[in-house]
Amino acid sequence: MVVEQVPRKKRKVLPIILGAIAFVIIFCVLLIFTFYAQVGGNPRPSGDVRNEDTILLHEYLGQIEPLYEQYKSIQKQYDAVSSDEFTNYESLLTTLRDEIIPNSQKLISEATDIIPETELAKEIHALFLSAINLQDEGFSELLSVTEEMDVSKLREPMKKIQAAQDIMDECGEMLLELISELFYNLQAF
Repeated sequence: MVVEQVPRKKRKVLPIILGAIAFVIIFCVLLIFTFYAQVGGNPRPSGDVRNEDTILLHEYLGQIEPLYEQYKSIQKQYDAVSSDEFTNYESLLTTLRDEIIPNSQKLISEATDIIPETELAKEIHALFLSAINLQDEGFSELLSVTEEMDVSKLREPMKKIQAAQDIMDECGEMLLELISELFYNLQAF
């Protein structure tokens, strides 16, 4: 049986962006510690809205970074079983049912527990939630199609998973912009 695979965009830039995000996050954390030392351990000066927003955005980054890592891990699991052009249905079925979907639902649960406090963080978080929910929906549909062994229905879940990746790319770009802005704000202190 020949299975048609939906063409996927090549993601050569994403690993570079993700590496840059991790580097910048670590760098920002180090800058925060430096800032804390300079202000005597009181990171929230009263009356300065810009400083307050900067602190809240840093806190949000600290919350979202581990979830972003979980997302990447789930995506790697999916890529590993889908890279063989869905010729090993049993492997795909088992991995979707036992690993990918439970991990995806855990990620959604943890992400919905985060309540961003700034408008920018709320916007980024809404994109993040949209991406992981759409991805989970695509995985669930793919599991159903795989269980039925109905190749004709394979295109729809694949489109959803790809759309979720595109949304997450946009979210990653916004996170990079946020990190750049936070770095600039720390320079102003």
